[in-house]
Amino acid sequence: LHVDHDWTLTLEHLPDNQYMAGGLTALIDGIDGGNDFRTGEWQGYWGTDMVARIDLGAVEKVTSISLGALQDIKPWIWMPERVTFSASEDGHDYDVFDVQRATTDVKDKVVQVERFQSDRPVTTRYLEVKAEAHGPIPEWHLGRGNDRWMFLDEIHVELKP
Repeated sequence: LHVDHDWTLTLEHLPDNQYMAGGLTALIDGIDGGNDFRTGEWQGYWGTDMVARIDLGAVEKVTSISLGALQDIKPWIWMPERVTFSASEDGHDYDVFDVQRATTDVKDKVVQVERFQSDRPVTTRYLEVKAEAHGPIPEWHLGRGNDRWMFLDEIHVELKP
């Protein structure tokens, strides 16, 4: 583990306590999750959106930002429906600068990781990443009617040197 920044991260909704991925700052700890949700690198959100706010510590030129997500529908884990990237000058009022939708089919049974990425440059101190959960599990799945899991890891932020 090598984190070469002193950013701070706050979460609007906490991950499920079974799937904390090592702590509340796991989304910016430099460790990417693999293809297995049981290895401890993924934060798990049960039936709720994930909203992460990052304070970069100073105004920076952000060249790209991305969020990793896992899909493994057998244990009820789906990609977010969409991921919204926003920036703020004051850390309170955020303006959306990009929205990415999942490209993985919701019926795809192959375990896979998808990165939601924006390459739109933005100059800011504060970033917000919102992963929106799907609604209840659809009728065609054995878990129908229950909430879905969303497993997320590593927000990568690339800064212009």
